[in-house]
Amino acid sequence: MKTLGLWFICAAAVAARAMAQKPSDRSISPLLYPDWCVAQPVSVQPGKEWQLWSFGRTGTSAMRAAAGRLRYAIEKGLAPENKRPLYAYQLARHFAELDENAAALAIFRWLAELPDSTPFSAASTGFSGLPDLRSRSRVQAARMAAREGRGDEARRWLAAEPARRLDEALGRAEIHALLNDIAGVRAQLAPLRVNDAFDALKAACIARACGLDDLARSFIKPLRDAGKLPPAIQELAKSLEANMDQGPATLRWRNGEYRGQSHGYIGPVEVSVRIAGGRIAAVEVVRQSDDRPWSAFEQLPRRIIARQSLRVDTVTGATVSSCAVWTAVDRALLNAGGADPSTTP
Repeated sequence: MKTLGLWFICAAAVAARAMAQKPSDRSISPLLYPDWCVAQPVSVQPGKEWQLWSFGRTGTSAMRAAAGRLRYAIEKGLAPENKRPLYAYQLARHFAELDENAAALAIFRWLAELPDSTPFSAASTGFSGLPDLRSRSRVQAARMAAREGRGDEARRWLAAEPARRLDEALGRAEIHALLNDIAGVRAQLAPLRVNDAFDALKAACIARACGLDDLARSFIKPLRDAGKLPPAIQELAKSLEANMDQGPATLRWRNGEYRGQSHGYIGPVEVSVRIAGGRIAAVEVVRQSDDRPWSAFEQLPRRIIARQSLRVDTVTGATVSSCAVWTAVDRALLNAGGADPSTTP
């Protein structure tokens, strides 16, 4: 198999035919990399490849550094042949979390179409095998396509990869939300029976973002009544339900600066939202007590501003932090005269 860096050139250069391209012998195309992604020299210990990215999804600077390490390892051919798809997937994941959607999409497209003959060792990777890696890449490609407004492509990827697990159904619901497909969100969420507090919280936020408050409540109430919500999630769930008690969304926001509060793992999360010209001009987390600098505190505000909507996807590995920021912004928008104007189905 040729060097990994080659895999991405065709995807970056000819997006429409990216999935059909074969690797070449050229080094990775700089067109694929964001300007900030500079190769960071690193050594790779066999069996400890995870050290390249283990701390990569905590904050923007740490994630960028991890992407730089992965770039260096890929370009220098430090990855064993049977681990190159793993390196590619991790690089794409970092790009995705940093909202470098086009770069992430190009890589996920390629990974989704890897032939069966591709060498791949699943040991200590988190994947059960190559089919699992391709499956997750298809869902991630759908997510990136939805962020980029490529609705037809996102739906094609989803059609090729039916949900088999609860987390997959939640991921698909998020993608339908990104596509403003309320019927698709309902179809994914309504049949679910959620017993995990974290999954219930995520499902409730997705439903609330799409104006499906009754559905959102149906995920929280059974677990609360059964005493299955951990203390931190109890407080966050109360904040979310209090927002719903304020009523449905309105179509307009008043100009000005508004505060909203919810609850994270440890303590309150407070945001400031500035509305100018009837649009979300700024979102800032002004207070939080969590002891880990999850990128949700940086990425969620950026995504909300970019989409002018609460229909955004959460940060991987930071469900509570993401939902805490989301719920606080929801409250601030309510204070501004209504919630997200896109939540009217």
